[in-house]
Amino acid sequence: MRVELSESPRTKLAAAIGFPRTTEKPPGTRDAAEGFSETKPMRAAVGNPIRREYGSTRAVREESEELLRDSCETAERAGDVGAATFERLVVQRSALAGATRDARSMRRVTADTNRSLAAIGWAAVQRQACLSLVIAALALIDAWLLYLLVKHGGNFKGR
Repeated sequence: MRVELSESPRTKLAAAIGFPRTTEKPPGTRDAAEGFSETKPMRAAVGNPIRREYGSTRAVREESEELLRDSCETAERAGDVGAATFERLVVQRSALAGATRDARSMRRVTADTNRSLAAIGWAAVQRQACLSLVIAALALIDAWLLYLLVKHGGNFKGR
């Protein structure tokens, strides 16, 4: 029996995003064909009931094939879960990138607003200084006129 696995959603998603395809296996992993060697048969334990029965190799083979099918289905489900998780992570990453852009934009707007408020504040200080100078000048003029009134007896003509 030959088990063929189609391309998993994770592989398709990785290819769509641009991750390179590799045919190399991670170190320490083996294919199903590498795990069962014809030259080195599996040794059965002394108390293994399968070894005592006639035709046990067929039963072992059928059980092994069933286990292999279950493993392939489990691996496919795990790949689907991994792909779905990866998809969610991609969505979250784009959301975080959008939030970062928004935060930078807000920082820029805040800096512009602070500059505008500083300019408005400086203009208010300048107006206040100008008004203070006008008030001081008018107070000096009033004081000089009062002095002239007192000096000339209430008459501005001089005598």
